[in-house]
Amino acid sequence: MQFSKYLPALFFSLTCSIASAQNSWTKKADFPGTLRFGAVGFTIGKKAYVGTGKNTSIGYFKDFWEYDPANNTWTRKADFAGVARLNAVGFSIGSKGYIGTGASSIFLKDFWEYDPANDTWTRKADFGGSGRYGAFGFSAGGKGYIGTGTEGSTTKDFWEYDPVNNTWIRKADFAGTKRVASTGFAIGNMGYVGAGYEPVQKNDFWQYNPKTDTWSQMSSLGGPGGWGSVSFVVGKKGYIKSSAGSQLYFEEYDPSSAVWIKKDSLPEKGFTESVGFSLSGKGYIVTGSTISNHLWEYSPSKIRDSAFTDKTLIIYPNPFFSKATIQAKEDFNNATLSIYNSSGFLVSLIKSITGKTITLNRKDFKRGLYLFRITEADKLIATGRFTIID
Repeated sequence: MQFSKYLPALFFSLTCSIASAQNSWTKKADFPGTLRFGAVGFTIGKKAYVGTGKNTSIGYFKDFWEYDPANNTWTRKADFAGVARLNAVGFSIGSKGYIGTGASSIFLKDFWEYDPANDTWTRKADFGGSGRYGAFGFSAGGKGYIGTGTEGSTTKDFWEYDPVNNTWIRKADFAGTKRVASTGFAIGNMGYVGAGYEPVQKNDFWQYNPKTDTWSQMSSLGGPGGWGSVSFVVGKKGYIKSSAGSQLYFEEYDPSSAVWIKKDSLPEKGFTESVGFSLSGKGYIVTGSTISNHLWEYSPSKIRDSAFTDKTLIIYPNPFFSKATIQAKEDFNNATLSIYNSSGFLVSLIKSITGKTITLNRKDFKRGLYLFRITEADKLIATGRFTIID
């Protein structure tokens, strides 16, 4: 290979391995309440809490349940103190849980705090916006956040709750289009929102920075997203199960690379408008249909060494301005190279790669930093980065 006469070749190695994604989902103790969808939940300490929702044949619910993963048991707690409802928002801040908004025969804006130590509910300041259902919510940095949803027509306003002062403050409107039934979560002090509906299924994905009160669009979900998609966070990664399409698309988001990776699907169909939560390094999905009360536990795939451990990749030259080569010691087997810009947007996809080399041509890219992933049969083989200069 002839190197650029303007730049020295820069070599680096990528230790490669395959994601072992077998048996990621395990069925746990069934939710003991009545079959339902549109319930809400949150976690406090080492316990999860799930309640409210609706069964079309029966009506709305206000029963409230605690799940203990250590014993794999459910215990009924004090009923939610507000009116029965569906599609409310729930999150926790510190040692307290919160539930608000939603709908029964009317759109609701009341907001309640749950104290697990005393098993009691206390009404707090009403949500700052109008009554609504299908909003998203998350907590970050000691504050709670609620936005979008429908109040008869969809909206995109966004509000912050301060539990110390028991006050709501309107923040910068959600930067995506108006929508209902999206999903939100927080990683560190950043909030993330994606999926939803209005007037079509949505799979775009956004980051909210509370410090600057700004929204940034990130890489869209690989799956269809849609109405009532469900999410949870394990460690420093977020997970979303799409509710549109096959209802089996499940993927992982890593903020450090701003890339979505498809993971093992939930083994059971029919879950929509479910509750997602995480405890002790595991994720959970429960309720969300009127055919099953199953609780599923997700264990993030562990990276294990494999035959690819000795496959050392090099890319040269790097940085480059004309052409570069990715080279491996072993042949690729029908691999796919996905290339993302520094904002995390997919800009190039090369499929059916065989042999030991992949050529990168400057004509396909603009100046800047790029990230790449190489997969074989949906299994991650390697990640890396390169820079193009003028």
